[in-house]
Amino acid sequence: MSRDTHPTFANHVGVTSEVLQEVRQHLRAHKWARLKKTVAPLHASDIANIIQLLDGSERNHFIPLIPAEALPEVLAELEDHFRPLVLERLNPQQLANAITELDTGDAVELIEELDDDVKEKALSHISKEDREVLEKALQYAEKTAGRIMQTDVPCVPGFWTVGEALDYIAKTTDLPDTYYDLYIVDPRDKPQGIVSLTQLVREERDVPLAKIIDENIRLIPADMDQEKVAQLFRQYGLVSAPIVNTENHIIGMITVDDIVHVITEEAQEDLLNLAGVRESDFYAGPVETTYQRIPWLVITMVNVMISIFVLSHFRTLIDQVTALAFYLPVSAAMAGNSGLQVITIIVRALATQELRKENQMRTVIKELTVANFNGIIFALVFGTLASYWESDVRLGLVVGGALIFNMILAGLAGTLLPVMLRRLDMDPAIGAGPMLTILTDVLGYFIYLSLATLIFGT
Repeated sequence: MSRDTHPTFANHVGVTSEVLQEVRQHLRAHKWARLKKTVAPLHASDIANIIQLLDGSERNHFIPLIPAEALPEVLAELEDHFRPLVLERLNPQQLANAITELDTGDAVELIEELDDDVKEKALSHISKEDREVLEKALQYAEKTAGRIMQTDVPCVPGFWTVGEALDYIAKTTDLPDTYYDLYIVDPRDKPQGIVSLTQLVREERDVPLAKIIDENIRLIPADMDQEKVAQLFRQYGLVSAPIVNTENHIIGMITVDDIVHVITEEAQEDLLNLAGVRESDFYAGPVETTYQRIPWLVITMVNVMISIFVLSHFRTLIDQVTALAFYLPVSAAMAGNSGLQVITIIVRALATQELRKENQMRTVIKELTVANFNGIIFALVFGTLASYWESDVRLGLVVGGALIFNMILAGLAGTLLPVMLRRLDMDPAIGAGPMLTILTDVLGYFIYLSLATLIFGT
């Protein structure tokens, strides 16, 4: 089919069911020529999506039919779980071609997934100049600006005119596919400012760049964490920024296109960490997924065992006042949910640097106030219901009082735990959730039954 046979591609996000069904039909019928025509107009991300939706045997037949010109971007778009399945079917020359076509950041990520022997063979097919660029990028730590930067940078001297800059853009072949600014540099490649392409095309050709330069430029060190880079882009509304080494020489640049991927990646990582799962869980087999989830469930098991120990300590009280057992889950469940809300907000605030040392105390006071208000509201609700259902005001006091105490504890823990973990250089999204569960469950039961002992006098 020609491009005109799929006029609705642009109206959909991802691959339509009709296209996927068509691909499968051609695969089953071994109609390779028709399959190539169906795939030809698709975006690289759609082709990657098809690979992830096909089953094993279909995927093995489909991969060799990926258009050569789309292969680099397809590799960049694939989920980590599937990329090795494509890489293992490529020869060193195909790998080398894909690596050289990708931006430096994507190329480095691709190289790191190769076995040492395959990596060596692929790099041997790459020019010395490109290989040196990749090797320099690999020297930077993972998830830093140096890893995700593009090394082809549009740099020009300030004494050029607009016309000279436009001619340079038109005639230079090794500039990035996408960029938004020209970087004005001195003879030592130190940045002096920027000129946006939008402004450039609006000026007369004889205007010196020095007259239209914007000297308000944000320099990003190559070793800066990518999450902090994303924060700079968000805070200052950047569309691109130069990457500099320790001597403030420009060695690369990052555009907003790169940052979109970083923001998505970091957000997904924090969300998955809160639940103790991984991105690969969706595609991994049952055995692998089971193994990955065991550590989180072991933490839950320990929490349950501690809770059982606490409950056994109050066995006599529960035997005498059986109704206490009916309302045990109330305090722990409400506090756990409330605490998780707080943790989610605090983890996000830490990630975006909205929560700082200067406003920590104000945040703690606010969350404690909110927890207190919520505790009182729901204490009145559950306390009244317990008193009415069991015809015992004392039980209502126990349920309501424990709920207030535990929700305040959850608010305090939900605020402080992520902050403490961040100060210990630990990921608050991973550790705060389990610790909060232990506190709200174990201490929640202890507070509830201790208050019951005090009020019932048994």
